[in-house]
Amino acid sequence: DQLASRVNTLLATGDVRGVSRHTTKLTNRLMALATDLLAEANAVTSQPEHASAEPQSKQRFLSDELITSFTTQPWCSSLLTALERPPLQETALTAVVALAAHCDWDDL
Repeated sequence: DQLASRVNTLLATGDVRGVSRHTTKLTNRLMALATDLLAEANAVTSQPEHASAEPQSKQRFLSDELITSFTTQPWCSSLLTALERPPLQETALTAVVALAAHCDWDDL
């Protein structure tokens, strides 16, 4: 949540012209990383469980934890804020699609 709060703070700084090129680049990379991690986690959680597969059980647990970490209110909220910033819109839209099933959009 601290990272999401910092991203949200960066996005909330106002006019994109006031946000440095490095901040925009970092924010894009963070959103892309979260999207990639969630895609992997979703792939693991969508696989059928095998009763005797302990490593798979650990993998599923970690995937669930990862999904929970990237679908907190601050993360989901920061994506909506990013959609308002032209240099971030494409990456933010991809992230919103990846998070659509997991974010509680009604609470934002």
